[in-house]
Amino acid sequence: MTCEMWKRLLQKLHRMNSRQRQHGWLMVEMVVALFVIFTLTAALTTITLTAGKGNRMLWARRQALAAAEAQLDCLTQSGAPLPEAEFKRLWPSFDCTIEIVAGTGSTAQLQRAQVTVAGRVNKKKICVTKQRYIIEREAQ
Repeated sequence: MTCEMWKRLLQKLHRMNSRQRQHGWLMVEMVVALFVIFTLTAALTTITLTAGKGNRMLWARRQALAAAEAQLDCLTQSGAPLPEAEFKRLWPSFDCTIEIVAGTGSTAQLQRAQVTVAGRVNKKKICVTKQRYIIEREAQ
């Protein structure tokens, strides 16, 4: 074989190799693609769990707020708070304290009712305090 024949043969082989390289994926490309997919999956899982935890905290705070409003509404309408058994049935994970103080000055004929609802969610304490002035009820 002459030198010219060798050159043609090498060029032909080179063209065949370059065509073969264009087909399919290399192992390195597969590893990189899998790494990117797993990284994105881990990031999305973390984001989802964090958002779920925040939603649970917000939901618990809304429940505590609803419990405090219900106690104040009951005090305003009937002059007495919800019975303890009824409160625990509706909001089992919360405790409620009520403080009623006589008004002073321009609110002397009113009473200030302060309701504090507290509970724990995800090892964090939630505490909601609401207050309202109510008309002083006379003993019947």
